[in-house]
Amino acid sequence: MTLTTIILIILLGIILLLLEIFVIPGVGITAVIGIALLGIGIYFGYKINSNTGHLIFAGTFLVSVALFTLSLRAKTWDRVSLKSEIEGKVNLVDAEIKAGDKGKTVSRLAPMGKVIINGQFAEAASLGDYINENSEIEVIKVEGNKIFVKNI
Repeated sequence: MTLTTIILIILLGIILLLLEIFVIPGVGITAVIGIALLGIGIYFGYKINSNTGHLIFAGTFLVSVALFTLSLRAKTWDRVSLKSEIEGKVNLVDAEIKAGDKGKTVSRLAPMGKVIINGQFAEAASLGDYINENSEIEVIKVEGNKIFVKNI
């Protein structure tokens, strides 16, 4: 095996490891194949002669350490990380929904389900009893983002 072929095998192994780190999530077949190619390249380097094997091993080790160090730097991950934030909220209870308001169930409350109160869809909970779909309800209390209703 020629020295060029050995270097190409090692470069392919390093490329597969970089793909595993930056593109493909988890530890999978790509990392295993990359490490195997590095090992095969070093093995064939030693098969040529021991000095060539030592040089190939040292070069592979230095390049691997340099790439690992580069991947641990914060700026490297800033380039590939997601920077958007989720600003949505779940089940915001408007000040328009108050105790005593009347509405209708959209789904069965067992004990939670969808209701429509004052023209707004919301998630509500019944206190104890199950309430069937399309039943008239009344708001008992509102605590934070939770609406408690009873069947009329």
